[in-house]
Amino acid sequence: MSHCIQIIVAPAEFADSIRLRWSRLASLRRESGFGLFPVDYELIDEKIAPIMTPRATSNQFMLLTPAFEQYLGELSIGGRLAYLETEYWGGTGGQGAVACKNGNLLMKPQWGASGTINRALELIGVPRPQVGDRFSAIGLEVIRSNDDLLDLIRL
Repeated sequence: MSHCIQIIVAPAEFADSIRLRWSRLASLRRESGFGLFPVDYELIDEKIAPIMTPRATSNQFMLLTPAFEQYLGELSIGGRLAYLETEYWGGTGGQGAVACKNGNLLMKPQWGASGTINRALELIGVPRPQVGDRFSAIGLEVIRSNDDLLDLIRL
């Protein structure tokens, strides 16, 4: 079983601002009060290429280039957001995250086997449920890919 996502997560009250500033992003508002935005190379290149040249990713991130990290900071002005990536197959792999608030990094990009995403989600205000973790609180355990998320958006 695999889990491979590249998404931006933001509190619902800030998600509307993200939609206005990046209108091509698809989004899903979760009952938990957070918006999820799947991203891919094309969307990112479309946003940052006119401003800056994308550079190679670092660590294990697939899409998080220094230019995209800078754009996420700019996108966070007025609120909080986290960018999350997972890359698991058959129980092995990892996850990465970065969190921003008002143009500043709350958490520098980190990649690890586990816990990284939950730290970023905590920093943007995702409450920990009595059962489970912050990852499951916003429904990410059932969203195994960006295509899964896009399917939920289309419903």
